Amino acid sequence: MEDGSEIAPTDISYVHSVYAPVSVRLAQYLVRPNGWKGLQDVLGLLPGPTVEESQSLPAGHGPRSKY
Repeated sequence: MEDGSEIAPTDISYVHSVYAPVSVRLAQYLVRPNGWKGLQDVLGLLPGPTVEESQSLPAGHGPRSKY
């Protein structure tokens, strides 16, 4: 990581001795507007097939409304 500011760090790698856990990096991609779609170029470099699945909620388990 190039930004080594000790006063105002901007990346999680500051906490973990210049390395960020892969789980944290994946969570960062997940909360971006494109979500996992932003990782397609990187995932294409990994060996093996990729699978994309979507999961739907059963009837009656949708978002709850506040009364």
